[in-house]
Amino acid sequence: MHPRTVALCAALLVLGAGSVRAEDPASGHRPRMERVATYVMKPGAAAEIVSVQQHTARALLTDANARTVDLIDLTGPTTPKRIARHTLLATDGEELTSVAFHPTEDWFLAVLRAADPKAPGRLLAVGATDGALLGSYAVGTEPDAVAIAPDGKTAVVANEAETYWRDPATGAFRSLRGGCSIADLSNGPGAMTLVTFTLKDQTRKSGFTKAAHGRSLERAIDLNGDGRIEGDAETKALVRLDSQHPMHLEPEYVAYAPNSRRAYVTLQENNGVIVIDVVKKRVIAAWGLGTTTHAADTDNDGTVRFDRKITALREPDGIALTPTGRFFVTADEGDTEPKAAKSKGKTLVGGGRTLSVFDALTGRFIGDTGNQLDLAAHMLKTYDDDRSDNKGSEPENVVTFHAAGVTYAVVGLERAEALALVSLADPTKPRVVGAYRLRKKSISPEGLAVLRRDGAIYVLSANEISGDMTVFRFRP
Repeated sequence: MHPRTVALCAALLVLGAGSVRAEDPASGHRPRMERVATYVMKPGAAAEIVSVQQHTARALLTDANARTVDLIDLTGPTTPKRIARHTLLATDGEELTSVAFHPTEDWFLAVLRAADPKAPGRLLAVGATDGALLGSYAVGTEPDAVAIAPDGKTAVVANEAETYWRDPATGAFRSLRGGCSIADLSNGPGAMTLVTFTLKDQTRKSGFTKAAHGRSLERAIDLNGDGRIEGDAETKALVRLDSQHPMHLEPEYVAYAPNSRRAYVTLQENNGVIVIDVVKKRVIAAWGLGTTTHAADTDNDGTVRFDRKITALREPDGIALTPTGRFFVTADEGDTEPKAAKSKGKTLVGGGRTLSVFDALTGRFIGDTGNQLDLAAHMLKTYDDDRSDNKGSEPENVVTFHAAGVTYAVVGLERAEALALVSLADPTKPRVVGAYRLRKKSISPEGLAVLRRDGAIYVLSANEISGDMTVFRFRP
């Protein structure tokens, strides 16, 4: 076993079936989280995104399958109660992908993908209490995320534009360009103004995915031009990233800086992050995130051994700024697939399996967790060895908070049904200090949010497959 793995196993303390934790040597604390509640939507729900309004202790939880949003009372965080269920005014085929609660007012934003993947998506402003439609605005193609600035004055939508089709003239795959929409909220939800732009090529810069990496996107494609997606050949087609064309840029997730002037957007498939000046309404930086090298289990052979050295493109999904805005952190899930769609035997694999820390002003790499996330899941007995050759536990999303003099991150492990608590006391050496299982029936943590209530800190996890939300309380 790799020496670092031995040291981490010794440091992590198993606390029964539901958690593992360790002392954080950089801070001297023994922080932990405890599961205090589960909110269940309904059978067949897909709970994807949770967004919180701090001063009212209310949360929004999306059901992507039904295109509904639950408004939840969290004034008693251990007993979450549904206040209302709002059905969005969606047309046939539209897909609800994200919501964001306004920080101070009684309304929220929701984004919908159009049934036609080449058509603009929609940004809806909706009354939080009554569910009334307050405004509907066109955004870019296939919007995937929306975030509202902490000051409530602007919002940013990530328009992913991930669908491809085959050009009948050349046989080549084509896609619309991804981009972002910036909404000015200063005149209220019924009179917003928007600027939508597509992204210019950034992939010639260091650290982005290159054609030489031999990476592909697994996409649903209408190969025969009959207007339908059907059969394995069309639902699992691989599009090679064999050019630097900006049509391959796919904005994924958005996080604001605490000062509300900048928004950070992950380009998951492209292994990068862009920074938007929301005042000047333009991209001011683009950073490739490079690779991580650490021990991993790359063989789904029924035995978990972190004894193979991998070098992986990070391919971040979720992103968050630390409370001071000094750093940004990424959940390095992975999305593109190698030619053989597996990690074993590859010199460059997809998905870092890490949480990574970067300087928010320069994009400089600061540190990552190595194999700690997968190791913690293994110690918790939730690590799925079937995923060993394909992105491991898949860190999906991340949130941050500050408590007892230390900055922490919480990472959702999509394939391990757990959350990991990471100390950023030393940002050059982010340390997993605990891992916590969702309840037994809860599956696939997707969206995360932080609630501060009566001096306590709670972390909310929207669990996609099981259609519920888990509430954890943090204890320093």
